[in-house]
Amino acid sequence: MELPAAIDHIRPAIVQIRVDPARPSPGTRGVVVGTGFWAHTDGLVLTARHVTRDAQKAIAASPGARLRLGLAIPNLTGPPVTIRSSFEIMDVELVEEDPRHDVALLRAPNNPFTSGRTSGVHQAGNGWAVNALWGLASLSDSPVRDGEGIAVSGYPLAEPALVTTSGGIASAFGSDIQEIQAPGGPAGFMVPDSADSYLADVAVNPGNSGGPVYRIADGSVIGVCVAFRVATGQLENQTSPFFYNSGLSVVVPINYGQELIARHA
Repeated sequence: MELPAAIDHIRPAIVQIRVDPARPSPGTRGVVVGTGFWAHTDGLVLTARHVTRDAQKAIAASPGARLRLGLAIPNLTGPPVTIRSSFEIMDVELVEEDPRHDVALLRAPNNPFTSGRTSGVHQAGNGWAVNALWGLASLSDSPVRDGEGIAVSGYPLAEPALVTTSGGIASAFGSDIQEIQAPGGPAGFMVPDSADSYLADVAVNPGNSGGPVYRIADGSVIGVCVAFRVATGQLENQTSPFFYNSGLSVVVPINYGQELIARHA
């Protein structure tokens, strides 16, 4: 595939992760806290664990607010109607979090895959019906190589349109090592625990978290976008440093998400 075809392939699988107020009113909007993607036909969605943490903080600050998904409605140019950046909103429940690898699993009680409805635009009787898009991401646990062409799609900075950035795998062998309590060992006996990750030469921003990172060649998802690396610089004649996006993003390999799915599908 070329990039436009890969985006078309992955687009139906991508969802907004949102927090909506209990009683929406004119001028009141939900808050988009990140991105996720359909990972199993049981209505399961993968995202980043820090996205669900942020959502829970927002819910705690606004009693009655709910965790929800935003499914994109296809853009249409009339006549008879023009649709741009619209979403079908549905409830979603937190199933499990993996804080060590920063991934989380959600489930939609009103599962679109078993609803009997058709995704997207389709003919209905003598006219046409417009539903939101939904589709299953292709998950790939095959080895990732340095230099592979990849893309990240999602809703950074609360953009209402799907945004895609692309680049390559900068390093397929990143790791995060932490000292943890040895299982079964005496208190205070610590051992190193290593979590695999990839570094990608792709510019991402807040809101990309939880979105799929996929191969451009075939649209298969290799991981979950969880962060971007921050660098520091110094302006002339200033004593305090400034911080900026280094252009390197951190990707959690998809096998950690597959482990969550295997326990709940």
